[in-house]
Amino acid sequence: MASSTPHTILLQVNGLERPVFEKLAGAATIKPGHMLTTNGADVVINATAKIDTTLMVAIEHGFRNTSGTTLNIETAYADNDTVPFIYPQAGDLVYMILEQGENVAAGAALEAADGGELQAFTDGAVIGIAEEACNATAAATRIKVRIA
Repeated sequence: MASSTPHTILLQVNGLERPVFEKLAGAATIKPGHMLTTNGADVVINATAKIDTTLMVAIEHGFRNTSGTTLNIETAYADNDTVPFIYPQAGDLVYMILEQGENVAAGAALEAADGGELQAFTDGAVIGIAEEACNATAAATRIKVRIA
């Protein structure tokens, strides 16, 4: 039986394919699905909640963990690894991470949280809309997000 858990970050594009960019990781905690920013030459996890910025999302490396029990999208990049990332566009469906302590319904607006994750919209900038209900009250959880 096929898995119902996605194994890729970019699930659907609105129109043409998205180009993949690469920069070195500035920390050893970046996982596919994290919101990124740059610290000059490297990419790092976005640490600013409610930020209104250009959206950059780390994606999976195509040749890492292609078999085994740990999904490729759950493998963190080591410091100075090359991190592939995209600039998702409005309408794209992206598999991101909902911050621990959050519980959202399908259709809920989402904004940036700290740690490269997302949270329910309060008064920041809407990143996207929850494509599915997601309960992350116990731990950060992956969520399908339709980019706004």
